[in-house]
This record gives sequence, structure tokens and C-alpha cells, in this order.
Amino acid sequence: MNNRKSLYIPGLKGNTVLQLIFFVTVMYLMLAVSWAIIKLVYIGDESTFFDYFMPAISLGNLQTIKGHWWTLITYFWFQSPQTFMLLISNMMWFYVFGSVVQELIGPRNIFPLFIYGGVFGALAYIVVLMMPQYANIGNVQLLGSMGSVAAFATAAITLSPYYRYFIGESFSVPMLLVAGIYLVLAVLFSNFSLLFVSFYAGGAVAGFAYAKLMVSGYRPGAWMYAIVDGLENSVTPKAEQRARQIPLKPSKAKPVQHFPGSGVDKQKEIDRVLDKINSTGYESLTSGEKKILEDMSKG
Repeated sequence: MNNRKSLYIPGLKGNTVLQLIFFVTVMYLMLAVSWAIIKLVYIGDESTFFDYFMPAISLGNLQTIKGHWWTLITYFWFQSPQTFMLLISNMMWFYVFGSVVQELIGPRNIFPLFIYGGVFGALAYIVVLMMPQYANIGNVQLLGSMGSVAAFATAAITLSPYYRYFIGESFSVPMLLVAGIYLVLAVLFSNFSLLFVSFYAGGAVAGFAYAKLMVSGYRPGAWMYAIVDGLENSVTPKAEQRARQIPLKPSKAKPVQHFPGSGVDKQKEIDRVLDKINSTGYESLTSGEKKILEDMSKG
């Protein structure tokens, strides 16, 4: 008899935003435990951690980046053990804006946008490092998903600028106000340093471009899932692959008609489109359904 119990986290399955929050938190814990073990082994000496561990995953100066190019795609998955509150802040804002993006264009776009935001944030950071005033910058070790969060904030506003967060049945808060609060706090946290602002600026560019491409019918994150699906198929038995390719029987249910003059029917149509995005992704929409989504984003 198998008495093994599996881990169950409510809402985690099918919710890429929560999955990423869970993953980034686990990565933080792994780094924090490594830091704590090294401090215990070397009796409080942290030099081993910051001399060997951190340079391999964090963004440094230009010379360090040339020798550790992979840090462009590793730094935003981690958070320094001493900045736990920054982790909480980043994940909170990621959930606020990521949930909106996931609702509008589907969960399969969350992972690609998170990566694009982080990479573009790193590229903007490198551009700033090339400025004369940063030519002789010393040892820098930066971690965090600031660029990725900024990408989701910008993408959410671009997709639906008049979106509102409902708290109860009658009270709601406009997303533009929430985004304004996020922007002010981000600038204050950066202490007006151009190095830190660059992460937010680069992420914002990525989020805006991603949202515009999606509305125009492009799929900027499709190639990532194509690679993942290809790797999965390479280790999946042929019989199981054939079973996945068996087409489903077409539904006999009649499509919901859209009546521009009826607010109730219009809302039903919007809800249907959003449900379809959540279940099969943005790429499954027809041209008419994409037009409905575009009209909704314009208010």
C-alpha cells in the first residue's frame, strides 16, 4: 500500500504566476541556506560566498560580465540573502500585475515575459555601465527580478489601461493608480541611481513591446515553448505522443453572439474570450476575438 502524500498548493496548477513566485522563493531559500552554511563552516567569514558563489549568478561590472555572460539570464532568478524584504516586494508586485497579464493573454506568456523583462533590464544596465562616470566602478553584485516586474507592470497597462481591481462588489481601484504607486516606490528604492533605474527602464521596454506584439497577432514567447515541447517529446514514448495528437471531437454548442448594443451580451463575450485565453492561450483566438480584446484594452 502506497502511503506517500504529494504536496498540494491550492491554485498552483495552471497558474504560471504562482508557479514562478514559488520557484523564485525556492531559489532564494537555496541561496540563503548556502550563505548560512558557509558562515558556519568558516566561522562568520563570508568571503568564500561573495568571492565564488555570487560572481557566478549576479551582475557585476563590465569586466565581470565579460567573463560571466550567463549572469544576464541568472541574476533575476535569485535574491541576495540579506534582502528578504526586497524579495517580498518584488513577488507582491509581480502577483499584482502578473495576474492581470495572465488573465488577458494566458498563462503561457508569463514565463517568456519574465525572461524578456530580466534580460532587457540587464541590457539596459550594461548600457549605463558604458557611460564614462561608471568606467571605474568597483565590485558590484546585483540580484533581483526588478526588470521582470517592470515588464509585467508595463504590459498590463498596455493591454488594458482602464483595468480595475475590485475589492468587494462595489469598491474598485484603477490599475493606473496602482502602477503609479509602484513607479514612485521603485524610484525611491533606487535612490535615484541610474544603475538601478536602468533595470526598470529595460524591463518596461520589454513589457511594452511584448504586449504590442501580442495584440498585433505575434507570439514572441512561442519559440521558448517550442524548445521545451521538443525536449519533452524527445523523452516521451511514441505511443503517448500519438495519443496527444488525436483530435478532439468538435463541440456542438453554438457560439455566443456579440450584440454591440447590449452591455450584458458584450460582457459575456469578453468573459468568453478571456476564458478561452486561460484555457488554450492567446494564439488560439480568432481574428474577431482578438479584435474584441483590442477594443476592451482601449476602454
